[in-house]
Amino acid sequence: MSEKTMRSNMIIGWGESHCKASNRWLFETMVVALGVLLIAVAAQITIPLQPVPVTLQDVTILFLAMSVGHKRGVAMVVSYLALGFAGAPVFAGLSAGPALLFAPTAGYLLGFIPLAYLGGFLADRGWASNIFTCFAAGLLATLMLFIAGAGYLGLISSWHTAFVYGVLPFVGASMIKLIAVSLVVPALWKK
Repeated sequence: MSEKTMRSNMIIGWGESHCKASNRWLFETMVVALGVLLIAVAAQITIPLQPVPVTLQDVTILFLAMSVGHKRGVAMVVSYLALGFAGAPVFAGLSAGPALLFAPTAGYLLGFIPLAYLGGFLADRGWASNIFTCFAAGLLATLMLFIAGAGYLGLISSWHTAFVYGVLPFVGASMIKLIAVSLVVPALWKK
């Protein structure tokens, strides 16, 4: 087992003895399922702004991806999105269904994939080792989320609307979330 895999297993509280080859699939499935559950719970903690609410999904996804790596992080997000688009009430306000692919929030929902990928990828490359590089990695990943979310919102409305309603209300909250992730994640990687 690689050092990176052992480290991410230790982060979530499981050592190498729990991850024998015969149990690997079960272990990975449980990790992804736990991540999906955490993202779904975070989606319900919301400040109902229109057309896009403020939730804790983004910080939860960033935390998870930077803690367990980009592959697991993306698997968590894709599984979460698949559940929600299939009809499980896991999105903000217990919303669900394929119609949300065309809602004003669709770009943000789909933007969770590059958020998880880039945040986890940079963490896998050592960017989660200290507060400053962790913040930078989180900021770059969050910018990907804003590009996807505001980009889609701009396509279905106007660029002015996308900036005023899809970016500005989230900048302050995003900075606070990034600081929180930057304070916690490096400590996990030092274990």
